[in-house]
Amino acid sequence: MRSGEGIRFVNKVLQSSRFGRQPIIWFIWLVVGGWWMVDGGGGNSNSDRRLEQSGVVQLKNNLLPSGEKARVSKTLIIDSVDRHEAGTYVCEATNGVGNQRAQATIQLQVLYPPEIELETDRVHSGDNKEAHLTCLIHGNPTPKVRWYKNSMLLDPTDTIRMTSRANRYTLILNSIRSGMDFGNYSCVAENSLGTFKKHIEVHGRPTPAVFRSLPEAGGRESYLLTWTVDSYSPIEEYRLLYRQIQPYHQVSDDMLLQGGGDWTNVIIPGNPNSYSFNHRQSYEITNLKQDAEYECLVQARNMFGWSEASRIFHFFTGKRGPAIRDLEWKSNSESSLMRRSQRTLTIVIFHVSVLFLIHWL
Repeated sequence: MRSGEGIRFVNKVLQSSRFGRQPIIWFIWLVVGGWWMVDGGGGNSNSDRRLEQSGVVQLKNNLLPSGEKARVSKTLIIDSVDRHEAGTYVCEATNGVGNQRAQATIQLQVLYPPEIELETDRVHSGDNKEAHLTCLIHGNPTPKVRWYKNSMLLDPTDTIRMTSRANRYTLILNSIRSGMDFGNYSCVAENSLGTFKKHIEVHGRPTPAVFRSLPEAGGRESYLLTWTVDSYSPIEEYRLLYRQIQPYHQVSDDMLLQGGGDWTNVIIPGNPNSYSFNHRQSYEITNLKQDAEYECLVQARNMFGWSEASRIFHFFTGKRGPAIRDLEWKSNSESSLMRRSQRTLTIVIFHVSVLFLIHWL
């Protein structure tokens, strides 16, 4: 059956009153468009007396779609089937006579168009290095997979290999040539139900910087920043932006907002003679205010361009054992909205508490 449709399993258990007779199980499989009957087998259908009773339904070596290990029921209904519901469904029945059990199975196959998951949508590499582009692909019927660079279909060569293991498909680029092999690649999966595509960029830009500053790096009016960057090519320069976080100030009658000052932009030369993969850089910011909080971020540039901005790094001056936080970048509007929501929530909780106290008194 196709993904998204509903399915209903109905099992009929026929029990014989004659001693020693094993229950008989019949599965009735209802799908969109008609009825299908699967003989579960076991027992003698020419019994003198038949009694309908519930059976135990379970998914072999897995949980049922409801999350249960098994269910006592005459009917198993799965709404909006997807690939995760595929498998072997087992129905067991016993009539309490002896230790014999009747069992029947149905193999549920779900047909669905291709789905693609990426390990990463950006692969960092360098001259004469190797790059692995991986797509995790699902689909039934099994999709046919093709790789493209821009719009050009790729075939295996001395420098291009394509491997697959289960649902894991990998394009391997050997001996990268920066002028030819950097660019946009795509994996395309196709079966009789549809086609799906996802893109992966192979580039030589530096990775985002990671701050490594120690807690004791702060002085009364200065702070020593240290960060690392990965790049196969020498780092030509860094761009450092920092600013002071202003104390809370009032923006309305019932709202406080934490803001920041103007950003200071500093260009720091790199080391054009360093061909190591991991690059470490330090820079001391001076003339800072005492007992103040600051935030900063940094970018790196090599011959292929600028890296993405680092995560925002917070530091303090003039305090022993400063608390350091490493936060994701948020725009001013997003940060303001978050703080406004938190302030509103606090006011609502306080208001409700006061009303409850008045009512209790």
